Amino acid sequence: MAPLKALHADVYLERAAAEATGRQDLAWPGADWHGADVVVVFGGDGALLHAARQAAPQGVPVLGVNVGRLGFLAEVEASEFPSMLGRLVQGGFGVEERMMVEAELIRAEGHGTHRWLALNDVVVARTTYSRITRLEARVTNDVIGAFPADGLIVATPTGSTAYSLSAGGPIVHPLLDCFVITPICPHSLVARPVVIRPEETITVLAHGPSEDLVLTVDGQLSEPMHPEDEVVVRRAPFRARLVRLSGRSPYAVLRQRLSHPEV
Repeated sequence: MAPLKALHADVYLERAAAEATGRQDLAWPGADWHGADVVVVFGGDGALLHAARQAAPQGVPVLGVNVGRLGFLAEVEASEFPSMLGRLVQGGFGVEERMMVEAELIRAEGHGTHRWLALNDVVVARTTYSRITRLEARVTNDVIGAFPADGLIVATPTGSTAYSLSAGGPIVHPLLDCFVITPICPHSLVARPVVIRPEETITVLAHGPSEDLVLTVDGQLSEPMHPEDEVVVRRAPFRARLVRLSGRSPYAVLRQRLSHPEV
């Protein structure tokens, strides 16, 4: 706090963090981040995903400071942050805009809908893997495949290096706009990931056993699914705005985070 105060910056904490640290006097007064210049997130990718979903509707840029294990989305390491404070406070940074998606769970027989934002991915998968399910993916009005699988991932370019990559999906440049549909452990020789235009709407339906299916958003928010429920994924009306200070390219981040340490 002291270095930021020395730079004449007004510093606030998320309300839960303010209470946890006994600094209720620094709690952000609003219900959202409207009015903030920058949100600084100390943690791993999960913390940044959470903050990005909160800040995106207000257009507030987010800086990720990695104090986690992987920190794929973080811009700077914790050890680098003090040397960059001056540039941050003076506005000497760039902002990179990333596509987000909106996931809508439409309950069968008109039992209501739920909506979430996601920066990484939307996943429909089984919570137990004793049986596979059959998931149909539609793009606008066309069926692109019915996959006997453990689940299905709809990822953004940012999320292409997360769960989708582990499931065999392609790496997509984070500044592109598109969807990546990746089956999870498909029981098929022909099921392959598919890249979809951002203008399309993707609908996922379960045709097999669905009593154990769960919709998961960014690996953090989840909702149980029922038979005949549909998940509709479309491009969100706003974008995540990530602060850029280090000058590292996406390819350098890939090399650093995913390659062997000696590379």
